[in-house]
Parts: sequence; C-alpha cells; structure tokens
Amino acid sequence: MTIKKLYRGVNKEKYDNDCGRVIPKINTVRELESFIGCGDSYTHAGQPHVIAGKSNHNILLAHQLLQKGYPTSCISTTPHYHIARSYAFKGEEFGVGYIIEFDVQCLEEAGVGIYRVADLGVPPSVPEDDEHILYYNSGTDNEIPESTYFASLVEEYEVLV
Repeated sequence: MTIKKLYRGVNKEKYDNDCGRVIPKINTVRELESFIGCGDSYTHAGQPHVIAGKSNHNILLAHQLLQKGYPTSCISTTPHYHIARSYAFKGEEFGVGYIIEFDVQCLEEAGVGIYRVADLGVPPSVPEDDEHILYYNSGTDNEIPESTYFASLVEEYEVLV
C-alpha cells in the first residue's frame, strides 16, 4: 500500500505560536546526522539500536524514543487521521486543535526526507501510530515547506473519560 497522505495533530497553542507553520523543536541549519556518545541522555547500556558516532539513524531514534520529546530537527506524522486528531487534543479535556495534512508526493518533490520508524529496525514507542518522521534542510532552517501541507481546524466537544 502506498501512502499518499500523512497527518500531524497540534494543539491550538502550538499552532498559534508557530504561526501555522510546521517547525521542528530545533530549527537551525542542522544536518540530520547526530553524534551519540557514551552517557548521552537517550543512550543506555545494552541499547541495541544506537550507533556509536555520527549517524542519521541516531537522530531518528532520539526523535521518537520513549515519547520523551527530545528536541530534534524532525517532525512526527502518521498516516492515520484519527491518531493525528488525538494528538491535537492531547493533554486537554476539550478544545481546539489543528490537523496538518501533508501530501507525500509534494513532500518528496520538495526534498523532504520521510522515514517510517517501523522500517528503521527500531522498536516504535507507539506502534499503532505508524510514525513517519519528516526531515528537511533548506540551507537556512529545518522548517517543512508550506507548499507540502495545509491545516484544518478541528474542535473537540466531548470529554472522553
């Protein structure tokens, strides 16, 4: 099955703070590769998936590891609208959020890297998310090009207990 769309859910506060743009936590000119050494915060003895030294694999691992929110230059997405919707309201009883829909063909044409966590040989933190990590380096920042997505406002009326 070929995935044509990817989704990201964000709460209204993050959406407003980022002015509707898709910006990673680290948004400076930064290559994807990451250096990991003994004692780094997301390594531990026996971690079979960490590669010593510089590796693109390490930054992808750090991005999704244990859902800890380690700052990286990557963006999390899912091919499942309902999962993105749940992230748009995460931590809130009700409210307003945004679903950002990415066109995979547009991402590829813009040079955005798409990495499916399950294909990296790394156990996904949340397997049902089927997380796909996006990475882009424009030469000035890591913001995902606006031509690859649009956002939809969604409202949550129900408090799920």
